[in-house]
Amino acid sequence: MAEHYGTIPKKFTKAWWEYFWDYYKIHTIVIAVIIIAAAVTIYQVVTQTKYDYHITYAAGMYIDTDKLSDVIKPYVDDIDKNGEKNIEYQEMIFTENDQDAEFLAAMVTKLQLQFVSDECMLFIFDEDKAKYLFYNDSLEGAFKPVADWAETDIKDESRLYISDNVGYAVSLSDSKLLKDAGIDGTNLYVAVRNYITDEDDVLENMNTAAKIANELIK
Repeated sequence: MAEHYGTIPKKFTKAWWEYFWDYYKIHTIVIAVIIIAAAVTIYQVVTQTKYDYHITYAAGMYIDTDKLSDVIKPYVDDIDKNGEKNIEYQEMIFTENDQDAEFLAAMVTKLQLQFVSDECMLFIFDEDKAKYLFYNDSLEGAFKPVADWAETDIKDESRLYISDNVGYAVSLSDSKLLKDAGIDGTNLYVAVRNYITDEDDVLENMNTAAKIANELIK
């Protein structure tokens, strides 16, 4: 039998609203919270920035990613066809001089976790961070040899980052693209990730990384 809460006043009168609030305020609050949470989630999903390309940047100093985006966007496709080209940077800014050992460990872990997914295929890093990318057995073969993606034969080995006698990255110290944008590429290198797959979108991602890298090393 349904439980009754005394005499129910006529609907939508002052007495009815007082009655409703006395007996159903908890239910009303819970439903309101659920509706608000759902609305916020939907708004965030609808309005969040959708990125057309992802780049990993690991160095001891910040770089002007807005300027870098400006020079890279011409070589990136508008994947979501929204009329904008948005680039996301996974930035790991740290040095060996960081006193907080936990922070340093967290940054190194974050850097190496970039290889868990197939999202990022272009890496820009300084020489100090190279040891976390090339001297880790779990990351062996993670990058394409420069000879496999560079459009020109780079004979000057001083321009290459070499590991196990193979050049895997190219210096950006003389990058015209960066210099024209007012970006200091000193001590920075660019590398293209190697990912074995037959998925067209991932392969296209790698091809785009190679295209961007070739422009940056000119």
